[in-house]
Amino acid sequence: MSPQSANEIVKMMETKGWIVREADPTHGRVVKLSLTENARALLARCDETVKKLEAEMLEGIEPQHVDLLRQWLTQCARNLR
Repeated sequence: MSPQSANEIVKMMETKGWIVREADPTHGRVVKLSLTENARALLARCDETVKKLEAEMLEGIEPQHVDLLRQWLTQCARNLR
């Protein structure tokens, strides 16, 4: 991701009230980003949704096969980098 793209994403997240920017007290060129409480609540809701979807998707698959599937998908993602 380019710095310009990252900056656009940060701007959008700030506009939505998901992050706040603060100057780093020890370095003038560093800006610290922090999640807001709204963002934390949104992430918690997303986590619950993903957990439900994952449980539905993996229903009936043996745990050892789930672990293997996760390993394969992780490797596939690494291969695409």
